[in-house]
Amino acid sequence: MFSKIKKNIGASVDPVAIRNKGDELIEQELPKIQAHFRETVGPAAAEVIHDDVLMTKCFENIYKLAPLPVRLVIKKPAFVAFCLQNRYRIAGMEEPMAGR
Repeated sequence: MFSKIKKNIGASVDPVAIRNKGDELIEQELPKIQAHFRETVGPAAAEVIHDDVLMTKCFENIYKLAPLPVRLVIKKPAFVAFCLQNRYRIAGMEEPMAGR
């Protein structure tokens, strides 16, 4: 019985689709992430936004505040990577243009 289920799951696993679903789930939680970011970093955001080490620590702490269902589906490295990639959006800041 389980071997048939396992075979069906294995055949339908698409890493890109899984990552996209994870991103969708994080997008749904974005307002909460932004609120936690404002509470955690506040006015210092402009000073630390370019520091990957500090931003990683900040997003790891925010991950701990995510609802349990989110943490069960989205692992910390994926959450932090998404947040780092979208840090300006989360901070409510305009992303600088490349080459400036």
